Amino acid sequence: MSLDLAVFWGNLAAIFGAISIFTTLIFVVIELRKNFEQFRLIREIHLHDVQNQYYLFWSQPKNAELVLKGSKNFNELTDEEKFSFENYVEFRIRFFHLGSI
Repeated sequence: MSLDLAVFWGNLAAIFGAISIFTTLIFVVIELRKNFEQFRLIREIHLHDVQNQYYLFWSQPKNAELVLKGSKNFNELTDEEKFSFENYVEFRIRFFHLGSI
């Protein structure tokens, strides 16, 4: 009878162990979802910040003048201006079309 009692307690301990592992896995999944949601929100805030900085930078008179000049006639730009204008266009395409930096 002592052996049957030991088997019973062993089986009961195995059941509690399985339940605790299952509960831990559920907790880990919930925490991962929370972390992914926080990451998504932080990424969105960062993208809005970068977009705001982008608008502020290219709204400065000197930069706005370059964009307008390059939009009208790219060939009239100096090499330095072409480089800046090409960076402007490349960044704009990557940021607004692809949604990434």
